[in-house]
Amino acid sequence: MFDANFEKVAREQIKLAFDDQDRQFDLDASNLMGKISVRGALQSSMAARAIGQLCGADIRIRGEIALGRLKRVFSMMVIDPTDDLETDLKAFLDELMNAEVAKQREKLNNYPTIKRDAARGGASSYQIIGNTEFDGAAEHMFRKMNSEITLYAATINAPTGPVMPGAPSVIIQGDVGFFQTGTHASMNITIDAFQKEQITKALDAVQAGLVGAQDSTTFNVAEIKEMVVETNEEVQKEKPNTTKLISMLTGIAGTIQTTAALRQAYESIKSVLSFFGVHLP
Repeated sequence: MFDANFEKVAREQIKLAFDDQDRQFDLDASNLMGKISVRGALQSSMAARAIGQLCGADIRIRGEIALGRLKRVFSMMVIDPTDDLETDLKAFLDELMNAEVAKQREKLNNYPTIKRDAARGGASSYQIIGNTEFDGAAEHMFRKMNSEITLYAATINAPTGPVMPGAPSVIIQGDVGFFQTGTHASMNITIDAFQKEQITKALDAVQAGLVGAQDSTTFNVAEIKEMVVETNEEVQKEKPNTTKLISMLTGIAGTIQTTAALRQAYESIKSVLSFFGVHLP
């Protein structure tokens, strides 16, 4: 078991990140429902599937956030690993994420598309469609989270060998929250298909927010559009240069942060940067 202080700090860090994600989800949900309403498709299987996918994407992002924050706190507080580290980490995150899954499922089942259909009595086809999408995402989140914890615990508990000359390399799966320094230091962060998709959506939000925007004292619209294009090109590569990608995303976020019309786009960029352990205000 972890000591009480570690759990307190970890829970607070994760809660703060979840609060940010709540705001991002509300923005995404509002946009989705607006688009569905305009198309007159609130009562449709398409709408139920889209809502299920939105809630599913959110729970997968929360899994990434929770795992990243827990690793960060564990490393920064210099906790001595034990033989039960893997079991303790999984139990801690399972408790947190099962609660998040329950909260998100409640939101899902209260959307008009699903709630009204269920109110008619009998089986709700829309509810089945939405929950099927959500269940698949939640299952994937737990599988990935447990796999990452197994790898992380094995790495932490691995015996330390003698330092050998050469060019050391660190491979980090997912979230990263530390700096590696040295003449030959290098770092490779694996970005999966889901993370690529979320980054692309965040960049699309920036692109959409720039429509009709005018140059200001803080940014030039043409320059930001160019940054978005370059970042999109990088993220679509088979092996994106993560150092370059983080730098580009951070640059875009910093440039648009104080612009009210681009606040939603900023929140989207901030959300995906958390995949890499970069937590913006």
